Amino acid sequence: MDLTTLKSRHLQARKAARTDADQGAAATAAVLGRVMGDTETLAKNKPGTAQLDLIASVTAAQRASLEKEVQDLTRLGRSADVAIRELEILQGLHDEVMGIKAQQDAEKAASLMSEAELTAAIGAAVAAGATNIGAVMKLLKAQHEGRYDGAVAIRLAREAVART
Repeated sequence: MDLTTLKSRHLQARKAARTDADQGAAATAAVLGRVMGDTETLAKNKPGTAQLDLIASVTAAQRASLEKEVQDLTRLGRSADVAIRELEILQGLHDEVMGIKAQQDAEKAASLMSEAELTAAIGAAVAAGATNIGAVMKLLKAQHEGRYDGAVAIRLAREAVART
């Protein structure tokens, strides 16, 4: 999910709210509009951050804010129907975003080298003359960039360099 998807959904919800006088579509349009606006602002303040991560952050923050609003309205004895409806929509969007993130994380983890493969690659780097962690990591990056977990690689490189 990205900003383009949010904009498309927002436009559809706005059209549905106009033609059907559907309050559900109006609530969806309101929620998507806020999420979209906050995500665009956050994207400007944090350039280079994945849009999915920004959307997840925004939906989590807005969900917390709406939950507080529902509590405050209830405490004051006022109707919280609109806020509850929007909270349900926001929760659904947040769940969808987190599901996509979990799937991407699983795919990334599946594509990473195993610890045994990483150990073999680090051993080859040491055998090729890398005598310190920096040299090992430089060779590892040159040959396997994006295919290993950096924290695991550093731990294994420290162990390999200590053995030499």
